[in-house]
Amino acid sequence: MMAQSVAPLGWSVLPFVLSLVTILCNGAAIFCPSKCACPKKDVVICNGTELMEIPMDWPDTLRVLSITHSPLKTLTTNGLRRYSRLEKLKLDWNELETIEKFAFRGLKKLRLLSVQNNMNLLTFGRFSFSDIRSESSLEMHLQDNGVEEIERNAFSNNQGIRKLDLRGNPVRRLRHHSLSGLNQTDFLFLPADIERIDQQAFFNTTRVHLLQIEEANLTDTGLIPHTFDGLEHVTSLVIKQSRLGDLHAEAFAGIETVHYVRITDSQITRVHRAAFANMHNVGVLEVIDNRIALIDRNAFDGHTVQKLRFENNRIHCSCANMWMLTDTRIPRDMLAVNYCMSPARLENRALIDIGAEYARKCPVVAAQQQLTSSASGTPLILSSFLVILLTSFPLISSL
Repeated sequence: MMAQSVAPLGWSVLPFVLSLVTILCNGAAIFCPSKCACPKKDVVICNGTELMEIPMDWPDTLRVLSITHSPLKTLTTNGLRRYSRLEKLKLDWNELETIEKFAFRGLKKLRLLSVQNNMNLLTFGRFSFSDIRSESSLEMHLQDNGVEEIERNAFSNNQGIRKLDLRGNPVRRLRHHSLSGLNQTDFLFLPADIERIDQQAFFNTTRVHLLQIEEANLTDTGLIPHTFDGLEHVTSLVIKQSRLGDLHAEAFAGIETVHYVRITDSQITRVHRAAFANMHNVGVLEVIDNRIALIDRNAFDGHTVQKLRFENNRIHCSCANMWMLTDTRIPRDMLAVNYCMSPARLENRALIDIGAEYARKCPVVAAQQQLTSSASGTPLILSSFLVILLTSFPLISSL
């Protein structure tokens, strides 16, 4: 009887070992935290978990991370640096209270950062979003949090931002340098209902495609001198649907290399003398579709814009504004495309249709014009008093 050949034990268990190795390798590849979803090996979606901080022991190969509806309270300095391959990071609807400085530093591949609807988050602190320096086109959706204050340099040393959206946050004041240091930002949307913008709030922010201020309420402070000082290389600065109060002298001074400045669909209490002075290399200035109570003589003095469009505005046709009808520097075609909003008898009439003879019926208009041209001293104080006085007496007699 022939002896049966027996295969060595090592060879007989090899297929089992290979299968086990394959299972273990696949298990590592589909790592997924408890109560999270992982549709792909580098995607983790945690909704409604008990995470109170960003774990530091997850695979550093994550490309997408979403933590929402969780008791997450703090983003620590460099707390996400391990996940340098992240392309999308969503931290919405959490209990966030604090974003420490440089919390997102090192996330150079990030294309989407969403921090929204965190109502316990009251402040964007200094350097909290600084030094991301995305190599891609980063969109930052920071809407609808409880943020009341943006501290200086909160976004400094960044570049390559496709969109920075701050709308829906109850910010009432943009402080000095609060939006400074942004480089190469395509779209920058500010919160509504801002009540004050400090000098140089945008200092050293450059290469912005669109900076939009919408539904601001600046009635008490207006646009103060040098509001936009240090803002450079902007395609469009748009201010719309806002209550702007006074446009003070040199409100736009220090802004440099801007293709297009537009103020539209807003209420303006007063355009002060030289409100647009000392802007540098500005292509087009448009003041269109606004309601304006008072325009100082020489309001446009000192501007160097290549093209000025002042049209379709509704102006209070009082004696204080009648200098526009007699000043030879005001083109006739400009008078033809701006209209009276008051008094009622002149409502909707083009300024050119009122006629210069009506301006001459204002007994002190000539004196007011002379005084507003004074350089300094008591005459200017008297002039301001006359402006207030004249505004109370619209041109209605003999019309």
